Amino acid sequence: MAARFCTKTSIQEFFEEHAFPVPPPLLPEGTYPAFIKPDTGAGGWRNTLAATADDETVWTECWPDTPYIRQQPVEGISCSVSCIADGTSARALSLNRQFNRGGGEGGNAGSDLPGGP
Repeated sequence: MAARFCTKTSIQEFFEEHAFPVPPPLLPEGTYPAFIKPDTGAGGWRNTLAATADDETVWTECWPDTPYIRQQPVEGISCSVSCIADGTSARALSLNRQFNRGGGEGGNAGSDLPGGP
């Protein structure tokens, strides 16, 4: 069961299957703006907002071997939840506001790209 939650793609699919309120489904290629982030991992340090295809190309050139997802940007304050789990249950430990590098409220907006804000 834990393997089901090893990628952001599979987590998104699980949430949609069970009617959890989540950001809109993954964006098709070529749709902008797109919030781009690695399909695995945590911390958000490579997340970026791509306004154009050129922005996305720069991101993929920086991390050429990194599978990623494209999501519709959502208005609001960037935040995360830190949890602890034992294999059968999970508890939220903290809610964390994220102060992303560049882009102000709501996203990294190119902060990890060469020449980004």
